[in-house]
Amino acid sequence: QQSWLPRRHTSRSNDNMISDAKAAMGLFLHVAMSLTTFPLGVNDPAWRELVDVADLLCEFFPDSGSGGAGEADSGDCRQSACGLHHLLHSMPYEFLVQERVLVDVGGDAKWQVRTVMNWARLEQAWRWCKMPWSVWSQLSWKACQWPV
Repeated sequence: QQSWLPRRHTSRSNDNMISDAKAAMGLFLHVAMSLTTFPLGVNDPAWRELVDVADLLCEFFPDSGSGGAGEADSGDCRQSACGLHHLLHSMPYEFLVQERVLVDVGGDAKWQVRTVMNWARLEQAWRWCKMPWSVWSQLSWKACQWPV
């Protein structure tokens, strides 16, 4: 078997893949919530999709995986997704803010108001897989690695 082909799945590799899925989803959620603008606020399609993603994760994120040292159990991730869905669905204005930004419009600088997620506020109120956000930046990929 070539070294670049996927390895045979074992319970250990399954745990590694779930660990990577938790890290990847945390990264996705962080990027989606910190970089997306919501021009129509809670009526914006991007906002509704974000709420739907949280609901989807609440229903279907894998429960298996032991978590490993310093890592959360996947059941914690599912519960965390349910908590995110609840926050975004029931208290959206706690986390949506308007900010003024200077944008280039055809060579002219103009001020615009845009609606964004107050990521710092959400980060204080909610944690992916019940782990502090600072921990996620210290974890490394497990199954998704190039062969050495």
